[in-house]
Amino acid sequence: MVCTVVYNNVYIFVNRYVSDIMSVTVSIRIEEDELEEIRDLGLNPGELIRDLLRKELRKKRVQKTLSWLKENRVETEGPDSTEIIRDLRDSRWA
Repeated sequence: MVCTVVYNNVYIFVNRYVSDIMSVTVSIRIEEDELEEIRDLGLNPGELIRDLLRKELRKKRVQKTLSWLKENRVETEGPDSTEIIRDLRDSRWA
């Protein structure tokens, strides 16, 4: 199966391998001078885009996790964790 999605000069090709492992190729269209500048800086365009996508994905996952934690937080009675940590730290120096 091959599916192609085009949006704002970004091309996404979805391929399916025989071993049922999904592979996606992302291609972008940029000006030739921009590509030259990227290469002149010693950067590999494919690795650069891959790293940027992974960082953005990691950031979104963290935001989603923090949002879930805030929504599902359980209020308890007793000392605050900050107080416990301060007491433990102060007892080490005493």
